[in-house]
Amino acid sequence: MLGDLADGWTPVHGHVSTRRELDDCEWACWGSLAAWALDNPSDPDSAAVLGTAATRRTEWLRGYRDAFGFLCLVLRRTA
Repeated sequence: MLGDLADGWTPVHGHVSTRRELDDCEWACWGSLAAWALDNPSDPDSAAVLGTAATRRTEWLRGYRDAFGFLCLVLRRTA
C-alpha cells in the first residue's frame, strides 16, 4: 500500500501518534472554536461556531476516538 501512495518517494522516518497526542490535537481544534465563540458572543457566527464545536467534540469522544489515528512520514524523492 505505501508503495502505491509514495511512488517516486522513499519513507525515511515515521511517527505514529499516541492517544495523548491525538487527544491534544482534538481538544486544541474544538476547544479553540468553543473558546472563540464564548469570547465573541456578539459575533453573528458565534452560536453556529459553538454548535459546530460541540457537535464535533461529541463525534470525537463518542465516535471516532477509538478508530482514528495519525501517521506522519518523512519522505525523500527516490527518482
